[in-house]
Amino acid sequence: MAAPAQADTLDFEGIAAQAVGYKDVVEHKGYSMTGESALDDALPGDLVGGIMNGSKPTDCLWLSCPVNNSTTYYTGLNDGVMLLERDDHKAFSLLSLDASFVGAMQGAATPDIPGILRIQGFRADHTYGIFDVELHQSNRQFFFENTSTGDFGKDQFIAMAFFGLACGDGGDCHAFETNQGQFAIDNLNVSVSAVPEPSNIAMLGGGLLVMGAMTRRRKNQRFASKEELSA
Repeated sequence: MAAPAQADTLDFEGIAAQAVGYKDVVEHKGYSMTGESALDDALPGDLVGGIMNGSKPTDCLWLSCPVNNSTTYYTGLNDGVMLLERDDHKAFSLLSLDASFVGAMQGAATPDIPGILRIQGFRADHTYGIFDVELHQSNRQFFFENTSTGDFGKDQFIAMAFFGLACGDGGDCHAFETNQGQFAIDNLNVSVSAVPEPSNIAMLGGGLLVMGAMTRRRKNQRFASKEELSA
């Protein structure tokens, strides 16, 4: 008989507000969140994200953060990537989450869909799956919306990368080009298998992340682009 799955919600509560630099690690409920970059020339400490307290406006003084969350949440900043893994190396699924766009400045005009959150899940067999979440605005403000991941949530991965695509008025969305691919996530509903995946985490640093590699205006990005997804 299959072992039962164990469910939890990553709500980021209890984590102090802080900046997240490239290669910084934040621990939460048995998961590690590592600040990553799509560029090989990124330097440790380069700002790629942060833990925000929605009840403190000063935590988001210069950005345009979501207006409907007074709790703690994670933000991906400056085209940064957040890599999510379990500390016990078990495979896990993402069933749903709350997500929002984060604007570069308050009050700036943006399209109705200013960005897309891309979730790239990495399997132990060196394949990956992708799930996109459209992020919306209303009256030049951004807000969290709950999204079910559907069939993507039925799959199990040893790691997931979260990053943003910034969209223009014409509907074209690009990652890793403008430093405006920014997002916020909260309440990740995760489910973990009771059986560890063999020989998994060691593959991540050595080459699993380069599966999404494709040269654009900036070279050596390591995650799946819009063009690669539609190819």
